[in-house]
Amino acid sequence: MTQENNDRVIRAMTNDGQFRVIVATMEASCIEAATRQAVPDELLSQQAELMVAAVLVRETMQPGNRVQIILKDPAGHRLVADALPDGQNRSIVNPGEPGHKVELSSGLNGGNGLMQVNYTLRNGDLHQGIVPLEKGAAMSNAIMHYLMQSEQIKALVCIESVIDEGKLKSVGGYVVQMTPEATKEGLQEMLAHMEGFTTIRAWLLASAAPETLISDILGEQEYALLANSSLCFGCTCSVERMILGLSTLPTSDIGELIASGDIEVSCDACGQCYAITTDQLAEAFIAGGSSDNSSPSN
Repeated sequence: MTQENNDRVIRAMTNDGQFRVIVATMEASCIEAATRQAVPDELLSQQAELMVAAVLVRETMQPGNRVQIILKDPAGHRLVADALPDGQNRSIVNPGEPGHKVELSSGLNGGNGLMQVNYTLRNGDLHQGIVPLEKGAAMSNAIMHYLMQSEQIKALVCIESVIDEGKLKSVGGYVVQMTPEATKEGLQEMLAHMEGFTTIRAWLLASAAPETLISDILGEQEYALLANSSLCFGCTCSVERMILGLSTLPTSDIGELIASGDIEVSCDACGQCYAITTDQLAEAFIAGGSSDNSSPSN
């Protein structure tokens, strides 16, 4: 799909060090992801806003690492967003079960689901934070709750999307983080000012630049732009990753695959199809062995 890409994420810090602001806009990336997955109308907002959420969390917590956010409904259906440090982003809507996409939407809105945030720490350990989803709560509330409960970060978050006639028109969001240097007076002033930014719909409808929203949020405060990075749709899949995933299937399943001849597998996120020969699969199986674990994410 051809889509003009003006997707960006910008970070700024007030000169007094009290507040950090991150703004992201990424409709082109989200439209591409939705097109690749044939996302139904019921999930367009959730899918797009989750992708923005993943970027905002990555920029807030781990700008140099991949961040993955997973929404799970009570039935175990999933909505996944991956934000990579090189600016690539993707999503997976309930992989392998396309008939349950509507159930996923109703389950998440029912307030019995969970949000899981994954990223790798500097020592190589996997960080995993899980918070419950409240009934009818917006994505903004879920991210604020996660940042406070799992990361002890005080922040204001707003993530919104504009859907018109079943099509995503715009999506974006911001994080305003209070740093340890924030004074009581400064916090009170910022909170009073932010009452005018509980929604960013007007900004989205105007297709305004991220710099405009940062300027409006910080008002008369002096600040410096710390980073201005482009964003795009992208996937981490490859034929090597596909083979690695298949090689972790149970021995009996791999034997059946090898016996069936050359196969084709497609990526759940981008739809890219890969041809894999029996020789490639057998070589990977012999080299790495097998287990009863399910295939890892690409």
